[in-house]
Amino acid sequence: MEISSGDESPFGTARILDCVIVGKADEIWEDTEGVDDHFGKHMGIVTERGEGMMIDGVHFYNFKKEWGKYYAIKTCSKCDNCKPGGFTTVTQNLKFTNVDSYVWINSPLRYIVQDLDGSLTGKADCGWVMYYHPHLLIPGACEDRRWDYGGIICDCTVKVKKLLLSGMSPK
Repeated sequence: MEISSGDESPFGTARILDCVIVGKADEIWEDTEGVDDHFGKHMGIVTERGEGMMIDGVHFYNFKKEWGKYYAIKTCSKCDNCKPGGFTTVTQNLKFTNVDSYVWINSPLRYIVQDLDGSLTGKADCGWVMYYHPHLLIPGACEDRRWDYGGIICDCTVKVKKLLLSGMSPK
């Protein structure tokens, strides 16, 4: 399921609500030749290239790395050349069954996923997912989870915001 652009929607109104998304079902996908699979990647939800998409009440089934490139959530639809990036998607009330590959962060590698209730990150109350950059690893609050979250996950003691600097001068 992919939403490319929700730019005309106010924050939080472009939504995917209360559904089940299956990554692999052997009975259905025995012969997948010719099926569009995002260039070898099987995605549950591909988020918009804009601010504030909400994923709420979604149950993901069968997204396992051992089957190839299966990801429950891929960030930023058609964003390979998006600037400035730093878009945020918000999640809550998510469930996962037979999933070990939660998020794949697409280029330009500046996407933010805000987990309002801990159902995505497994953090107690809320959390964040963002691309791995060593300077973002805050001891005691963030951990390197590139193998299953595509980057870093942090608890809600950390606040993540988009920041754009321009016209910088060494003076």
